[in-house]
Amino acid sequence: MIDKTKYELPKPLDAPAEEIFGFAESIADILKLTPECDLVDVVKNLGGNIEVLSLDRNRKKASITVKHGSFTIRLNPFLSPLQKRMSIAHELGHWFLHSNLGKEAIEACHSMEAENRVAENEAHLFAYGLLIPTKKLKEFVAKFGDDSTRVAAHFLVPEPIARQRILSLT
Repeated sequence: MIDKTKYELPKPLDAPAEEIFGFAESIADILKLTPECDLVDVVKNLGGNIEVLSLDRNRKKASITVKHGSFTIRLNPFLSPLQKRMSIAHELGHWFLHSNLGKEAIEACHSMEAENRVAENEAHLFAYGLLIPTKKLKEFVAKFGDDSTRVAAHFLVPEPIARQRILSLT
């Protein structure tokens, strides 16, 4: 449960998807991200920490807490490596989009509650753009076709995410 006396829910930007993709892709360029990069190292380099939730905790969803310029991403212990990459990229979306790069104290938990749905969708879009940049995806599809399994293997994301990203090109 979010302690609203200490943290705010992420405030959505209400930006178009293309803007969020573009911003995420510029961040990927600045950070020199490649499909094989370790996002745990990226989080550490940005001043963050990653914790894996214990098996006995009630809250099993990924989350991010940002306070005093630092942040902690908490992950479900049952995530596959590809799901872990997506969850970390999603939580980085909250950090980049909604916390003003750590200047605003927020707490976000993967939730589709009405009050948080738009910010959650923005973080999803950010993750897609960060891990599967449009230009690189278009180049890959032009060279190898739009097989979502092959795209997923190349960009190291779950296949349904690759399929969604391919569909977003049309």
